Amino acid sequence: MELRKTFQFEAAHLLPRLPRPHKCRRLHGHSFKVEIAVAGQCHPKLGWVMDYADITAAFDPIWKKLDHRYLNKIPGLENPTSECIAAWIWRRLKPKLPLLTEVVVAETCSARCVCKGPATPAHQLRDCNISASSVRGSSTSRQGSVPSTVNTGLSRAKRQTGGAAKKRNNRL
Repeated sequence: MELRKTFQFEAAHLLPRLPRPHKCRRLHGHSFKVEIAVAGQCHPKLGWVMDYADITAAFDPIWKKLDHRYLNKIPGLENPTSECIAAWIWRRLKPKLPLLTEVVVAETCSARCVCKGPATPAHQLRDCNISASSVRGSSTSRQGSVPSTVNTGLSRAKRQTGGAAKKRNNRL
């Protein structure tokens, strides 16, 4: 069984490795959407994989670091492409959500990145300013393993979290 929870944050960035004439090299912003997917067996008594409020609680500290920020100034996001943002979120979320299977980052309604777990090749790590040590020593790394990323579509599964979840106007 799979659960999905969607969040939104507003942030500015630029992509410093692109050629100067490229529009994304200039400072700009997005209303990013992040979809978190977890999968597991339903609890026989409770009838759920996990409480949606637990997904929110795990993502909230990450959301606070991203929302209304200049992403290039966040350590690890010096080159804040959708792929790098998805990998950055994965590394911080996986230790808190062991059932995590996917992180989707959408910067527009038609452009998104899907990140599905560990195994990013070393050459891709350099492109995202991710150290290889965080991949090799995942058992000793504080941030866990680095995920691979795939650009693909975003499903919009909307489910209510129940009364236990803290709701914000700008977060689903």
